[in-house]
Amino acid sequence: MAAGPDALGIPDDVTAHSFQGAVATILDDAGLSARGTADVLGHVDPAMTQRHYMARGRVHTAAAEALDRAVSSGD
Repeated sequence: MAAGPDALGIPDDVTAHSFQGAVATILDDAGLSARGTADVLGHVDPAMTQRHYMARGRVHTAAAEALDRAVSSGD
């Protein structure tokens, strides 16, 4: 028999959906692809995983550095 949320010490406000979102965020932060994240979450369509679980609007330091180099190279 599986242990319930109380036995695991999971707070009442943590739902299966919010846990799934947390897992998706951890995998996204780790750099996993949408396909890999979709596989872990049990999604058939990685595009749906990207739309609903993978963040947009994050800071991308490598992209900023590449653009800075491109703009600054003319000096």
